[in-house]
Amino acid sequence: MLMRMSLKLGTYNASIDALLSYITKLLQITKLVVNIANK
Repeated sequence: MLMRMSLKLGTYNASIDALLSYITKLLQITKLVVNIANK
């Protein structure tokens, strides 16, 4: 029971990490595009 819970939590944390890195990449790309557009 406890093992299953921690496994679920681990998967949850991994997906949050993936989401955060995706958002960070998206923000970096957006900044790049904005910088290019402003030139």
